[in-house]
Amino acid sequence: MQRHLCARRCRSGASLLASLAVAWLSGGCGGGASPASPLTASLRLTGTGVQYVPGPLLDDPAAEGPSVHAISAAFHVAPGALGRTVSGTVEKGTSAVLVGLDGDSGHYIVPVTGFDIDNPPDLQFSAQASFSRETPAGSATLRARAVSLDGSVGPGATQGLSIDGAVSTGRLVIALSWDTEADLDLHVVTPSPAPDKPPVELWSGNRTTLPPRSALEGGAYTDEELAAAGIFDFDSNAQCVIDGQLAETATWQSAPPAGHYVVKVDTFSMCGQAAARWTLAVTLDGAAIGTYRGVSTESDVRFAHKAGAGLNVLEFDL
Repeated sequence: MQRHLCARRCRSGASLLASLAVAWLSGGCGGGASPASPLTASLRLTGTGVQYVPGPLLDDPAAEGPSVHAISAAFHVAPGALGRTVSGTVEKGTSAVLVGLDGDSGHYIVPVTGFDIDNPPDLQFSAQASFSRETPAGSATLRARAVSLDGSVGPGATQGLSIDGAVSTGRLVIALSWDTEADLDLHVVTPSPAPDKPPVELWSGNRTTLPPRSALEGGAYTDEELAAAGIFDFDSNAQCVIDGQLAETATWQSAPPAGHYVVKVDTFSMCGQAAARWTLAVTLDGAAIGTYRGVSTESDVRFAHKAGAGLNVLEFDL
């Protein structure tokens, strides 16, 4: 059954959005028992004219309102991610777009921002997005439904999301995690691959212990070679682009090479944070080698940030 908002035509975009919000909140979609604060929602949208509405955004395939032609967001996100964008295009005659995650405690009214110059006469909408740290990992569905000038709501469109938890497994796992939106970096100096070769350092500037290989040398690595190599997984909060992961990991899926390991924590940037409390945990075949904790502050940023950088936290031999 088609849903309608109890809103009349308004002379300005601001008054129209106000009417939509009042009607949507009082009338009818999603139920009045849901929490009234966006702080309870997994998805948080902000931007000019964006308004929060308690209750989930429900599907209605039979609705006859305007259509959402496209919706776009980063496919992979982590709980706590900031600085993302949700955008899309809708058909002419749309006044605003309802946007939310399926099953979330609330959704949002997002105003249209102008014409899509690539596909006239379509209109565009856009909002800044962040995700609660309590967002459960797994698959999620982002939904958008267009609202016409007379308040009728269309069937909408969806995009699947992957909410990725920072979990890594392997024979040897060296994991750094921290608690604020700072940019910390894990560095692991691994044993020399051969007597005449120097140690190999795993970090964001060198994400595998495998040596570079040209097409003449055989091109891609085999699964066995990749399993035997140390792999650095992800450069979290790189250049203060906050991703919510707050973790970096080096792993070996098969038996790690024997020799001497050095593990370091580099404070690349505090990204405006006063402090970042970090934890370094090392496990071998599921058994803890050690867990170490520390605090990074602005004074730790002054050092160089390259291979060899960082506070020497742990050394061990295998």
